[in-house]
Amino acid sequence: NYKFKSNIKNISMLTRTQVNRLKSGLKTGKPFKNIKLYCNPKFYDGQTLRIEQGFDSGLKYEQVKVYAKPEFTPAQMREIMLGLRFLSKDQVMIYAKEEFNETQMSYIRYGFGNKLSMEQVKIYAKPEFTYEQMSQILDGFKNNLTTEQVLLYANPQFSEEQMIEILGGL
Repeated sequence: NYKFKSNIKNISMLTRTQVNRLKSGLKTGKPFKNIKLYCNPKFYDGQTLRIEQGFDSGLKYEQVKVYAKPEFTPAQMREIMLGLRFLSKDQVMIYAKEEFNETQMSYIRYGFGNKLSMEQVKIYAKPEFTYEQMSQILDGFKNNLTTEQVLLYANPQFSEEQMIEILGGL
C-alpha cells in the first residue's frame, strides 16, 4: 500500500472515474506503469478512458505515450490510437499533432489506409486545409490523378467547391 501511494502522485486530485480505473487496473493485474499513465490528474475522464482503451486494444506503452498528452481531446486520441493499430509510427506522427482536429486526423489516416504514399499524404496533411478540402485532395489521388494534377488545386485558398470544379475539369 505504501508503494502504491508513493507511486501515484496527487492521488487526492484524481477524479472518481480515475480512482475506479485505478482500483480496477490493480485488481485485474494490469501493469502498474500503464495504470500510472492513465490515472494522472493532468487528464480528464474522457482522456483517461481513451488511454486505458489503447492498452486494452493491445497497444504497447510506447505507442500509447504518443497520444497520452493532455493537449489531445479524446476524439483526437481515438484517431491516433486507430492509426497506431494499423499504420507505421512515421505515418501516425504526420497527424499526431494538436493543430489537427479529429476529422482532419481521420482524413490523413484514411489516406494512408488507401495506400497513398507519404509524399501524397503530406500534400494535404496541413492544418490550414479543412477536412472538406482534404477530402477533395484525397479523392484526386484515389481517382489516379498525378501529383502534378492534384497540386493544381491543393491550395488552402480554394474552397471545397472550387476544388470540386477544378477536379471536374481534370
